[in-house]
Formats: sequence, C-alpha cells, structure tokens
Amino acid sequence: MFCRKHRKHSERSARTTVIPGQTDTVTAATNPSAMPNLPKHSSMTSASTTIMQMNRLFAEITAAPAAIETSRNKALIDEIKPWLMQFHLLGKAGQKAIRTAETGQGEDRAATWQSYLSLTSLLDSMRTIDRTYNQNPYQKGVKVGSRVLTPFVQEIHSGVGSNLLFADQTDATPQMSKASILTDIEQLKYQPLKEGKDQIGYNRLNEVLRIEPGQSFGLTWELQKEATSFNFSLPKSENSGRVFEWSADGRQWTAIADIPADQARFKLEKLAPGARYIRMRNATDKQMQIYLYEFAVTTKEDTSIDPVRLMYDKNLESVNTLTAGSRITIDKEKEGSLELYLSGSPCSQVVVEGAPLKGKVKQVLYSGPANYIKLKKEALESVKALELYNAGSSPVNIHEIN
Repeated sequence: MFCRKHRKHSERSARTTVIPGQTDTVTAATNPSAMPNLPKHSSMTSASTTIMQMNRLFAEITAAPAAIETSRNKALIDEIKPWLMQFHLLGKAGQKAIRTAETGQGEDRAATWQSYLSLTSLLDSMRTIDRTYNQNPYQKGVKVGSRVLTPFVQEIHSGVGSNLLFADQTDATPQMSKASILTDIEQLKYQPLKEGKDQIGYNRLNEVLRIEPGQSFGLTWELQKEATSFNFSLPKSENSGRVFEWSADGRQWTAIADIPADQARFKLEKLAPGARYIRMRNATDKQMQIYLYEFAVTTKEDTSIDPVRLMYDKNLESVNTLTAGSRITIDKEKEGSLELYLSGSPCSQVVVEGAPLKGKVKQVLYSGPANYIKLKKEALESVKALELYNAGSSPVNIHEIN
C-alpha cells in the first residue's frame, strides 16, 4: 500500500524528504553549449522546426514495423523480424533522445537523470538485439540507421551523460570512462562504435582515411574491462611513420614496440596490464592516406576490480549494487558539493547520513527514492564521514558519485 501511494506521489510531484539547506535535487542551469546541438544534422535554419520534424520522423519509425507486420507474407516477416524490432526501438530511442536533450538544457537535473536512464535502457535493448540475432560471421548483428540516425541518438546520449558529469568543469574535453572511439580525425568523429559481447572496434571505412601529421585514431574501454588482444587491418599504413601507443589514462602514452612496422595486418596477443586506451598516430610531417578495414580490441571482465571503484569511474553505465539493508561509505574528499547518481525500483528508499564533527548522533542529509541527489557544500562541511544506507526492500544501483 505504501509503495503504491509512493509511486503515484512520485509521478505527480517527484517530492523527496529533504532536510532544508542540506540537499538540493535542482542545480544551476546546465550549459546549453555543452549539450548536443540538435539541428546540426539538418540543413534547416529553425531549431524548433527541425526538432518537430525529427520527432515526427522518429514517431513514424516507431510505428512502421507494426504496419509492415500486417503483410500476408509471413515467411518474409519472420525473416526480417529482428530488424523490425530494432527499427521500432530506434524510433522510441530517437524520441526519447530529443526529450532528454531538451530536459538537459533546463534546471532539473533529477528529471534529466531519469530521462537519461530511460534512453540508456532503450539503447541497451538495441545492443542486446544486435548481439543476439543474425550472428553469422559475414554481416554480424542487426543494424538500422547506422549511418545517421543511430549515431545521432548515441551522440545525444553521450552528450547528456557528459554534461551531467562534467557541467561544472572548465576542461573542454572530459572523457567518460566507457567504451568509445577516440580520435581527432573529422572523417571518424561520427562513426558508431562497433560493439560485440567481448570486442570493440571501428566499422570498416569504405574510403581512403586521410590522417594529418600528429592526428590519431584509437579506442578506449571501461575500467572493469581488461584488454586481452588487439588486431588491425590497415592497408597502406605499413611504413615507419605510423606509431601504435597505449595509455592507462589517455594522457601519458607509451609506444608499443611489439608491432612490426612493415605489417598492414597484425594481431597483438597481449597488451600492458594497465592499458585502457590504444591508438595509431601519424608521427610524420606529411599526410598519411590509408585504408581502415579493422581496428579492434578484445576484452574480458577484470574480476580483480573492486566494485567500489565503479562508483568513481566517470561512467554512468557501470554500477555498484547496494543490496537491501546494506550501507556503504561515501568518499567526501572532493571539495564543494557532491552529486549521487542512483537508480532503483519505484519503491526504492535510501538515506544519506553524516557523522558529525562533534558528537555521535548521525545527521540525515537525505531521505527519499534512489535518484539524483545533490549534497550541498555547507552540509558536507558539518560532517566528517558519509554513509549511504539502502532502507528499501530492493537493490539500489550506484552509478556515480561525483
């Protein structure tokens, strides 16, 4: 009964139990310049008109599979069923992406976070279909809208997530800790990441790739993944001017000496244990022209990673799960306010408690559903330690503490 009332109340007003002056689920307006620019994929000059047209397009995409399935050719429908499922999800994801971007340009970060979670769920469903159906070795997976629409949705998802984590930072190029393409080459910037169950890479580029001096392209992967091998097929690249490098943090790079300079195709069976980035760089003073057929890293779960580290890895998709009735200490060494990105069931209930500088009675800084929580600087200055308590009856996911 409480859960039903709580759900209705949350949907109506999203109210939480907040101690005045200590928490805030609303922060300053997000920087619109940090958000994806919706109209940039269109030649329309009016942003509002473009958004309306995109919404209409994605609504038509959502509805199209149901109309196609009325066909009497049942054998054909059975054959293309995975693509119909994927097309329907692309339409829903597109509509949700536009709403998420619009919400993200407002002041309600809790609403932005919930919309971001919904979009993440849709993209996860698309990823599952791609990895489950049509697993032949020739055209593996189920791709729809892969040239424009799917990258458009993914770019919004990545942009909103980056803005949630880095809105207050002056660094113009913060990197989320997730599997992604890493490049400063314009030809590759909007290429979708090719993802398998245990492999990430570039899709084959059916044109000459032009790399200016100093430019590079590469990959990065999640903190909880360990790279087991790296392979490439890069015709016309086999010269002394190319350099393959790995990095643990994306800043300090080390040359990989085990790759022969005269090989256009090669598989490196082992990477450095701490590697989370790999790239090929043009180290000459002239433009390189090569073909990008394959550039991929195979990974596996790193079971040695402490799940607590996933709460601070700058990746909103990785989680540390807090079981019902459990507590966990929150690192409060960061100066200023603290943001918690949580998710759980509609009936979730969490409590953030602080140990006072003097005395033994803990202060309740927040009590409410697992959502976006902002702990103000003033509240944090009055406590010496923080704990998150799952007071509900279901697990709570801790996506990030920022």
